[in-house]
Amino acid sequence: MKRITFLVILSISLISCSNDDSGSKAELDVNDYYGKWISTQYDSTWNDQYFFSKDGTFTRTKTINSLTTNLSGTFEIFEKKESVIH
Repeated sequence: MKRITFLVILSISLISCSNDDSGSKAELDVNDYYGKWISTQYDSTWNDQYFFSKDGTFTRTKTINSLTTNLSGTFEIFEKKESVIH
């Protein structure tokens, strides 16, 4: 009886775990990522902030022990390619 129950549960689990490769992938858009992103840490001696603009540019401000450094540049959004290892 335990084997039958196990096989039924296993069958249902395998059927419900289908791969969703319907071909309609959502496109990644810079407009989905713009704004201010703040890194939060338990350590209050440093702060890290990123500001992403809709035009594909960013600025980063990092403060460590009251010393602030700035960085700016451009960014692109890439889709992560999944790899299957057998």
